[in-house]
Amino acid sequence: MKCEEVESAMMDYLDKVLDDVHRDQVEQHLLTCERCMDEVRDFQDILKSMSSAEMEEPDQTLRINFYHMLKSEISKQKANSPVSLPKPTISVWSSPWAKIAAGVAILVAGTFIGRIIQTDGKSDGSPTQLTELKSEVTEMKKILMFTMLDEESPSQRIKAVNYAEEILNPDQKVIEALVNTLNKDKNVNVRLAAAYSLAKFSNSQLVRDSLVKSLENQNDPIIQIVLMNILTDKKEVKALGPMRKIMSEKNAMKEVKETARKGIEVML
Repeated sequence: MKCEEVESAMMDYLDKVLDDVHRDQVEQHLLTCERCMDEVRDFQDILKSMSSAEMEEPDQTLRINFYHMLKSEISKQKANSPVSLPKPTISVWSSPWAKIAAGVAILVAGTFIGRIIQTDGKSDGSPTQLTELKSEVTEMKKILMFTMLDEESPSQRIKAVNYAEEILNPDQKVIEALVNTLNKDKNVNVRLAAAYSLAKFSNSQLVRDSLVKSLENQNDPIIQIVLMNILTDKKEVKALGPMRKIMSEKNAMKEVKETARKGIEVML
């Protein structure tokens, strides 16, 4: 393994989600590379400090400074692209340090929002400030989601999909990104995570239509069953055609056909 490969797998290694083969390759490299070993120690120290540190409530001055920092950064992004917020290039976020910083920024921003709206509903800032701050935090989550969906690590792509669940009213770009992940990601666990995320937004006809179209093209039995259960729960009659097709397929698993049969019975 090369240093670049170890660096890209480092967070998964520390999270203990690497398979045995890749974990052994990383550990063999660390035995002979002091630089990479130093980075591992640094990450371990950071994660240990984050897990043991007490959560401190920010004072008013810090909240105001952070709010203006966010507003300034979003304004710069919008100035560069007046139509829509651009997707960052991978080079900006490829460093694990940048991902940690982005995650901490979102965590801190969430704390600020909590502080603003707490104590008997009284606000420390104006309603306009609160709305703008929520919007800016949502934009940060979108940026992080879009970027992490391009990561090589399946666990990072799953984390990206989970960010979408925190967006209360996802726009079309977010939905399209989830649908694209459901249909094209090479890892079944990532596709499954995308399906469950889309299920949270399945009150939207656009989402249900996307799930029906996806069901027509899915071959993995687990994904087929999950999609049929989602569509059956919503009584989406447009799914009857794909379900009947699945029942007629000779090579379809018995469990998949049974799920299709039960779904058809519920919707008829």
